[in-house]
Amino acid sequence: MSKIHKNASSHPTGEFTVPSIWRHILAIFYDSILLVPVLMLSASLVLGISKALFSLQTYDSNILEPSVLVRQVVFTFTIFAFFSWFWIKNGQTLGMQAWRIRLISIDGTRVKLKQTVIRFIGATLSLAFLGLGYFWPLFDSQGRTWHDILSGTRLILLPKRK
Repeated sequence: MSKIHKNASSHPTGEFTVPSIWRHILAIFYDSILLVPVLMLSASLVLGISKALFSLQTYDSNILEPSVLVRQVVFTFTIFAFFSWFWIKNGQTLGMQAWRIRLISIDGTRVKLKQTVIRFIGATLSLAFLGLGYFWPLFDSQGRTWHDILSGTRLILLPKRK
């Protein structure tokens, strides 16, 4: 594990260890469990809204099902909103909190909205390439994923609470 140094900011300062790939994957697993009910809620809202809108126009039950494209857009936005809200708020999703991982900008400051957009797109690409971007820390001397490199962010391992 490599060490990184953060400058003074509102976050803890000093030397931090880059979290292991396995710790990162476990945090993603935790977040996935939490994300399922959020996606179920968004799917219910999309279905409810589409029923309300289309029931006024026709009684054809086939038209009540929202299109695949609409569902994909809503799910993508929901996933993005879930992660970006936590990343911007305090640099940690609930899974990251459980595994003592924090996301910071390269300069040690809080992550900005633009970085979360780039990170989300980069994480999607990392996943699309059979997850290679998530395993890139094995080859990167600074322990960064593709989405870290693209967005100017990095993950740090927080010390244990006393």
